[in-house]
Amino acid sequence: FQKSKSLKGIGRILAGLGFFFLGIFYMKEGFDAYGSSINLADYSIPGIWGLVTFTVFGIIITIILQSSSASMALILTALAAGKIMYPNALAMAIGANIGTTVTAILGAASSNIAGKRLAGAHFIFNLITGILALIFIVPLGIFVNYIASGFGVAADNYTIKLSIFHTLFN
Repeated sequence: FQKSKSLKGIGRILAGLGFFFLGIFYMKEGFDAYGSSINLADYSIPGIWGLVTFTVFGIIITIILQSSSASMALILTALAAGKIMYPNALAMAIGANIGTTVTAILGAASSNIAGKRLAGAHFIFNLITGILALIFIVPLGIFVNYIASGFGVAADNYTIKLSIFHTLFN
């Protein structure tokens, strides 16, 4: 109801964030309702094979949802509901970043050679950064813990830590 364009813009940003967090709340409620039947924490795999498995799982989820943002919201919600372990959630976040290249590849399928090259470069870049993130996941995790403690985030608040990791990774 404001006349000022800047106030309207701020209001729309706040409304969008509010709806985003409301959606996460309802997704968390949905996870809680199906808590006994869906629990990826039961399938937690330690070590490198766990990282690879859950990275591939993150790629598959993102391919199905066609959105890394939706995948990250799902991963954050599952982590908040305790349905996935933190190290596996980190791997799924890396997988979501790699999986988001599929939309660019599908979009470039009918484009000219420049579009196909751009989609290919996007895929290669995200694949290389994903592999590097998997290789350096322990130092990245330590750095995330350092940043989180600097902002006063509790040591067991893995949802915020995953958000920090995703921000650093991107």
